[in-house]
Amino acid sequence: MAKIQPTSGDVRRRYRRTLPGPEQRRAFDELGRLIDSPRDDLPWHHRVGELVGRLRPESWRGTRWTVGLAEALGPSPELLAKARRFAQLYPTQEAVRELEAMGVNWTRLYISFAVSDQEKRHALLRRAVDEGWSNQQLRFTVQQRFPSRRRGVGGRPRRPVTSHGPEVTLRELGRQCRRWLDFHEGGLAGGEGPGLGAVRPELALGGPRRTRAAPRERGRGAERGGRRLPGRPRRPGRPAAAGRAEARATAPGVITTPILK
Repeated sequence: MAKIQPTSGDVRRRYRRTLPGPEQRRAFDELGRLIDSPRDDLPWHHRVGELVGRLRPESWRGTRWTVGLAEALGPSPELLAKARRFAQLYPTQEAVRELEAMGVNWTRLYISFAVSDQEKRHALLRRAVDEGWSNQQLRFTVQQRFPSRRRGVGGRPRRPVTSHGPEVTLRELGRQCRRWLDFHEGGLAGGEGPGLGAVRPELALGGPRRTRAAPRERGRGAERGGRRLPGRPRRPGRPAAAGRAEARATAPGVITTPILK
């Protein structure tokens, strides 16, 4: 269940006075009552999403407007945005009951929002429920089968790292190292398919990168069918890619890390 610290009555009354009409104020009051009594089931999140949709300003696009609403009520903007997305994807109570019959919980559901096709989303959720996947396994499967160009989709903002003294810091470092070793043995070394060496570097760094468009093929010096057409002779020496890689490796202050295989 999401940890929510409700705001004071004064904060809510100030926001409520900015709402344009009685319908929005009634929706705000009901949403406040739901926030004061949070639950982790699908109907609660669905109703929250419906009410958030009623409070959306007409002149706004995207979800940035939810920041002000979250500050007035207490939950995180991410929770309101995910609930709103839930109500958009499943507008009827019958659809919500179908998800409950599948045995899907809220965490698994919002992880699957990255799958745009509903049939594929439901097939993945059924498999996750039937095979007892963890939330992490479902998230990794979604990232693998349905990659996105957006970085940090569905994630919370990282909390700043604070120091708690050398003893606690070393203990936490050891815990994080053990988690990484467990993840490497289960997800990379012992998993199905090719290992880390087969992953493209741009995917390992957080997602596909846009590459510069290739220049137009010119008549002189172009290669077609494996044969170089007459033109300027190729300069002798190492390939350009190898030269650039060596330049990066020998640049001052650059630390190179070998790829695990």
